[in-house]
Amino acid sequence: QACYEEALTLCRKLAQTFPAEYEADLADLLAQARPMLGYLRPRREEELFQEERAARYRLADRYFAYEADLAECLARRAEFLTAQGRLSRAEDMFREALEVRRRQARRRPAAWTEEWAAARDRLASFLESLGRSQEAAQLWQKTP
Repeated sequence: QACYEEALTLCRKLAQTFPAEYEADLADLLAQARPMLGYLRPRREEELFQEERAARYRLADRYFAYEADLAECLARRAEFLTAQGRLSRAEDMFREALEVRRRQARRRPAAWTEEWAAARDRLASFLESLGRSQEAAQLWQKTP
């Protein structure tokens, strides 16, 4: 744990000084460190996720290519929250991931429509599992 904390401290400094070069490394390190540093410490785990999420949004704002990483980060979080039974928060994450994929698909339909459809299907399946079949069916009818 101490090694992860030290690595995060150094990477945060580098990302603050040289964001173009180290922001992606920070986001990846946060994702890797979160299971170890957040184990049995839900508040710490949530803080690390929020920091990763913010870093990925900053990257996606600067570089279109990083939107895919952001969408996957949000989808993984939704799955994690679902497994914990935090369903309202999971739904928010699924919807946020879908919105990121929608932006991608609108900018470059040929390249990103399949990923948007996969994100839509994840959310619709999640809603179906909650017994919200009508809402899921409406979602399956949507296009980007």
